[in-house]
Amino acid sequence: VYRVTASTVYTAAGSGYLPWRAFDSPLLAGGSTWHSNGSDGSTPYGAISFENAQSVSVIGFIDLALPYMVNVSKIAHNPRNTEPTSGVKRGILAGSNDNVHWYLLHQWETASSAANVMHNEYVRHDGYYKILRYAVVSNFAGSNGIREQYIRYFGTPQMNVDDGRQLNVGQVMTSSVGIGTSAPHFPLTVSGSTDLTGTTA
Repeated sequence: VYRVTASTVYTAAGSGYLPWRAFDSPLLAGGSTWHSNGSDGSTPYGAISFENAQSVSVIGFIDLALPYMVNVSKIAHNPRNTEPTSGVKRGILAGSNDNVHWYLLHQWETASSAANVMHNEYVRHDGYYKILRYAVVSNFAGSNGIREQYIRYFGTPQMNVDDGRQLNVGQVMTSSVGIGTSAPHFPLTVSGSTDLTGTTA
């Protein structure tokens, strides 16, 4: 089971702006997006504390809880096409396995706020994490608004399964088994060409 939650949710316009839309929206198309609550002058979330780094103040964040632990190698993202300046300018990726202890995995600054442009952030970090936090430090408008239309993670699932079995590279490449018993036959990869929600890039 995948679960998406966020620090800020806009519900006034119905389900089209709920956080999970960022992981479901078509590439560079569609009207659905993760939309922050209230006006762009609303109060930002505040600081996120890390086990391995100093705390960072953010406007808001969106969490994706996965059925198993992963090591992320790339983030693909783009803002809402009609409001690109409300997309992430400075962002961070954090990981946790208990939703209490967070580790800073990556920081980036997006090159531009141009609409209809896919941005790729290449990530290198130690460890595997079950909860991924995509946090917005600032946007291009200098406000507290967030409009992220498309977010995808690419990476490698942890190779150890939770029921005593062992995986080999051949099994992983052919997706003949799942990680543990909670996500059987999930499409796996050792090269990072399949995202963590099963979409082939």
